[in-house]
Amino acid sequence: MNGFRDTPWPYEKLDPQKTADKAYESAFEGYCMYGLVNAVVNELSEKIKDPWSNFPTRFALYGRGGVIGWGATCGPLNGAALLAYLILEQKDADELINELYMWYCTTPLPQYKPNKAKILELENRPVIAVAPLCYTRSMNFSLVTGYKILSPEFFEIENRVVADVTKKFVELLNAKFDGTFKPSFEIAENNASANILKAAEFYMYRSLPLVEIPGKRC
Repeated sequence: MNGFRDTPWPYEKLDPQKTADKAYESAFEGYCMYGLVNAVVNELSEKIKDPWSNFPTRFALYGRGGVIGWGATCGPLNGAALLAYLILEQKDADELINELYMWYCTTPLPQYKPNKAKILELENRPVIAVAPLCYTRSMNFSLVTGYKILSPEFFEIENRVVADVTKKFVELLNAKFDGTFKPSFEIAENNASANILKAAEFYMYRSLPLVEIPGKRC
């Protein structure tokens, strides 16, 4: 077995939809980060075997709820970043992570529709996360849909988001390996706050109607 130090690990292009379906199912077994990690690792285990067949996917349980419920980094984004660093050289991994995170922050999700819902048959109510954080996504979800956080509706919808992120991650990985990767967003290097503000402006602030505020202007 190759050790964790022997990176990058081997990769073969995966089917984005098949992996997304697996992630949706896996998220109900071990929550959000586990959903993506288990799906990608299992698909690679079938194609490549070692070292992926020896990868301990259970460790990804720590990422649930933004790291054991702290509402920090979104679980599937956390898992995608880890796997990107195992599979790609640092420069390529950073480019992929930046693209995935900005896509997540600015894209109404979920878009994924399971063939058969795991908990409830619900229509998707897409929500923009704005930041790559569990608590902002959860808060916006509750405000937009009216569903309570940690309700059955929450897990049904949010596990579809896990599938969306997994599909996008695999698409980006595949693009890296076939030479077609092209970043869609301008990223501020080493400035996470600027990137979050850019994401917010990109979709949220520009969508607000112009409001005239009476009184003295600064």
